[in-house]
This record gives sequence, structure tokens and C-alpha cells, in this order.
Amino acid sequence: MTKRHECLDFIAQKISKSGDWRTAQSLRFPGDERNRRAAERLKELAATATELPDDVWEELKEHYHWSNEKFGEVVSLTNRNVVFRNNTPDFPTYTRNLLVNVRATFS
Repeated sequence: MTKRHECLDFIAQKISKSGDWRTAQSLRFPGDERNRRAAERLKELAATATELPDDVWEELKEHYHWSNEKFGEVVSLTNRNVVFRNNTPDFPTYTRNLLVNVRATFS
């Protein structure tokens, strides 16, 4: 597996886990519809995370390693913002949001 595919798999797994967490939060706080919507959107994003655009990969590759906690934290932040802070209709938009957070964190 190439580093690019490893990174994509890492992101997709983190998105899926965040979706599971949002589902649990929606049960814990049934009055807040954002958790349910975020869980659904995260599951959709995980299912459609099939390709990292070249320009996105060019910026991510210097920061990605499966053991880089800082990179994992940036992915988690991006996931937490889905529905709550960012309109994220699709995976390409998600990757753009991820890049904004990577730039802010690693600059």
C-alpha cells in the first residue's frame, strides 16, 4: 500500500469512528439534532473517501504518518467541525477543510 492510500485509509477510519461517536452523542443528547445530522454526514463521508486529489495529497504528505498524533488531532478536529462549524456536503469539501486545519496547525 502506498503512503497516499495509507493516509486515505487513516482519514476514512477516523471519519467513521467520529461518526460512531456522534451517533452515541445523539442518543445522549436527543434534543440536539446536529449530532444525528453530523453522524449521518460523517458516515457518508467515510463511505465516499475513495481518493485524495493530487493537490491535497501534495500538502498532506509531508505531515502524514499513522503515528503522528498531531496529524490525527487535525483529522479529529476536522471531523468535529462537520455540521457544527462547516457545511461539508462531500469528500472533496472535507479535504479542503482538512487542508485549512493542516495549514493552521503545521504553519
